[in-house]
Amino acid sequence: MLLFFFSIFYALTTEAMPPSIVGHWFYYKKIYQGQEYPERPSSTLRLHFEFNEDGESHLYWWHEGLGDHCSRKGRFYIENDHIVDEVVWVDPNNTADCAYDPDMQKGRKTKTPYYFILDDLVVRFHIGGEPLDYVWKRIN
Repeated sequence: MLLFFFSIFYALTTEAMPPSIVGHWFYYKKIYQGQEYPERPSSTLRLHFEFNEDGESHLYWWHEGLGDHCSRKGRFYIENDHIVDEVVWVDPNNTADCAYDPDMQKGRKTKTPYYFILDDLVVRFHIGGEPLDYVWKRIN
């Protein structure tokens, strides 16, 4: 009988807990105007986002075969359903194009909505007033 109550308690508590943002994530599709757009097999973009338990974030990407890369670190915290992230370090070896990316500007602070679809992390941006969701799979 005790085992029965324990299994019900465990099921209820594990279902109620949302997934954690902590981990290593890679971008694999977007959702725009209700349509899913997976990255094409020919895509060379490798986009990663890491969130550590100590509040450090690391955003970086490159294109396979092009020799480019952009990398930065930040300090983040969760505020309700938003990721608040401030860039604290930008890789001095970033390729020149990175300087035009607002996400690669030291001192930039963002407050970005996020949610989960099953175990995938979804980060919401807006283009022309319409939501654009980037969907990320956990690597670890």
